[in-house]
Amino acid sequence: MKVKEVSRTACVAWSPAPQYPVYIAGATAANQLSANFDSDSSLELLDLSLDNGGYDMRTAGQSAVKDRVHKLLWAGFSATSDSLGTLIGGCDNGVVNLWNPSAVLRSEDAPSIQALAKHTGAVRTLDINPFQSNLLLSGGSASEVYITDLNDPEKTMYPGAKQNPMEDICCVRWNRQVQHILASTCPGGRAIIWDLRKQGPIITVSDHSRQVRLSSMAWHPSVPTQIVTSSEDDQHPIMQMWDLRYATSPMKVFDQHQRGVLGVSWCPHDPDLLVSWGKDCRILCWNPNSSGSSGEVVCELPSTSQWTFDVQWCPRNPALVSVSSFDSRLNIYSVLGGSTEQQADDFLGTQTEHVEGLKYAPKWLAPPVGARFSSGGKLVSFCKATTGPCQVKISQVVTEPEVLLRAKVLSDAVEGKTLREFCAAKLQRATDDKEKSIWQFLQGNFEVETRRHYLQLLGFTSESLEEQIQQVSSAVHTEQEVEEEDLPNFSSLRISQPVEVASGRCSPVSRPGTASPIQVPDDDGVDGAISKALLIGNFEAAVKLCIRNNRMTDAMVLAVAGGAELLACTQQYYLKRQTSQLSKLMSAVVMRDLNGLVLRGKLSNWPQLLAALITYAPGDQFAALAERLGRRLEEEEDGLYRDEASLCFICSGSLERLVNIWSGQSSNASNAIALQDLIEKIVVLREALSTSSAATPSTVTDKIKSYADLLASQGAHQTACQYLRRADISDHLQPSEAHHSAPHPVFQPPPSPQAPGAVAQPFV
Repeated sequence: MKVKEVSRTACVAWSPAPQYPVYIAGATAANQLSANFDSDSSLELLDLSLDNGGYDMRTAGQSAVKDRVHKLLWAGFSATSDSLGTLIGGCDNGVVNLWNPSAVLRSEDAPSIQALAKHTGAVRTLDINPFQSNLLLSGGSASEVYITDLNDPEKTMYPGAKQNPMEDICCVRWNRQVQHILASTCPGGRAIIWDLRKQGPIITVSDHSRQVRLSSMAWHPSVPTQIVTSSEDDQHPIMQMWDLRYATSPMKVFDQHQRGVLGVSWCPHDPDLLVSWGKDCRILCWNPNSSGSSGEVVCELPSTSQWTFDVQWCPRNPALVSVSSFDSRLNIYSVLGGSTEQQADDFLGTQTEHVEGLKYAPKWLAPPVGARFSSGGKLVSFCKATTGPCQVKISQVVTEPEVLLRAKVLSDAVEGKTLREFCAAKLQRATDDKEKSIWQFLQGNFEVETRRHYLQLLGFTSESLEEQIQQVSSAVHTEQEVEEEDLPNFSSLRISQPVEVASGRCSPVSRPGTASPIQVPDDDGVDGAISKALLIGNFEAAVKLCIRNNRMTDAMVLAVAGGAELLACTQQYYLKRQTSQLSKLMSAVVMRDLNGLVLRGKLSNWPQLLAALITYAPGDQFAALAERLGRRLEEEEDGLYRDEASLCFICSGSLERLVNIWSGQSSNASNAIALQDLIEKIVVLREALSTSSAATPSTVTDKIKSYADLLASQGAHQTACQYLRRADISDHLQPSEAHHSAPHPVFQPPPSPQAPGAVAQPFV
């Protein structure tokens, strides 16, 4: 794809790679005439300016020079403090000119630094040593190959004696890997390899099977023993790739050009890219390292109407090449291809032209370093070494070390059945009162008497009751209060007398002389009526008489003797007519209306409501009642009692409800530490309730899956599998042996009353 163009017949050189902005130096080419036969020579710097639209390049500076050039170089070396380096031109009269690019940028009239007149004929080829930028290699006529130290330009070195027969040197190149090796070619078909240490040629490469006329050569950028030569002979328009270790014949021959090949240029950033240009006006980009014996054309740049005499790769942007042709055009192309808009005729306007780029991604697009994550937190990284093969490392990345440590501690606690101690440790480290309450209730699941422990956590203990009784007793007595010595000793009450059975009823046998005489009322009043009812065994009538005359105490005593049904009716009648708050609690307890207590109790009294359930709810109803109370607390507006609801759900074992509450309470539900806190509570409660064999709620399953994924991403695959097996999650892991934990104590409902005087019994 064309990037820039300018109308020039010039030899060009790119600015060195460190230089920015990127400039292109252009010097008037030798042996060329313009349309108006202008004989002036100039040296100019063009600003590449890829950010600006259009094909034009701005002239950043221009100076008139004396000589036209065959070859132009821009070396990074500078004999002065100038950071732009040095421009070097091989001229037609055997002179090598050194110019100051900074002076050209300022458009000074005299940019020349020095003129070196060493060659006897035209200097057609130049090269700078890639290891020492002060060493200039030049080739001229009569087999002249000179080495000039730019630090001391007057001093000239020779790689060895001139080779016969004397010919013009068409190309000289330093080896890209070994600094004391260089090569020179001549049209007669010879490529001579020189060794400066031996001060002479070490090998001559030529094809004896063909009569080729060499035009150019290039060293392999990374293999020091391989070169490519080009033939400008129309009878043999080929390029040959040689390995100097086996120089008897070429290792590859590239023959896609139809006429002679004028030059080759190997990309310094990618050994798989080699550009050639020929008399057929084609510019081909090859992969010389392909498996085929004739190479592979990976790209073809747009052809020109005239021959191309120079192609150079950009040192800073390796995707760009400059193309100088005899039709007075300097074009900049991108080998990556793309689409460009071109102006057509007046009727068609602009047209979009798509230019194919390289078949394969070039090596400079490959990152020098890189890393990819694999499963289980494995990180595969690579780094291109300056020498030797690429280094590849596989390492384990742990971003959550605290999670791994806590997961191991929790797993060990489950395996070792030490979850009670685990809860105690969590309770000690808890700093928040809410968190402490949660872990206290979770720990209660591992106590011998779980419900009694719950009551203690709610503040309802025998010690606190005795203390409150003492406080009440020490207060000022009223007239209605009964003295302490008159109260019966309830703890010592028991039926110790011998029992006789008569008429189906049990009664103690009275002993004569041990009590005051009994006088039965026989008047026509209320007492007489009650006595008559008792004597004939009609307890129902006696109770009704007592109730009508507001004698509830007598009615209650008689109802106890009248049987369970009469007692229940009497209690219900009495409790319905009471308006105190205590009577409502008494009604719920006595009548076993715990569901009504849950549904109608004030939520501010949630500890008392939960304590009543813990004390009186049967074992098969306790979980449902506690969950119902938790739902009422959870559904309160603004989440006022959400923390209290979680305690109810712990008592009921409602895992799904707990996960919803705890997930909502976390400020960052996706945080690894928050997930670890949640899983610890889930696992502890599951183990306490022995629900490992029951169906796991979907919300709980999702959390365990997320936790297993987190552990696996940290490399803890075995621990992750353990959690999945315990939860019996088959879509993440095939379940193995079922996990059986110790059975949790089940609270049985109290026995039914066996005697008429039986009352509701607490479960703790």
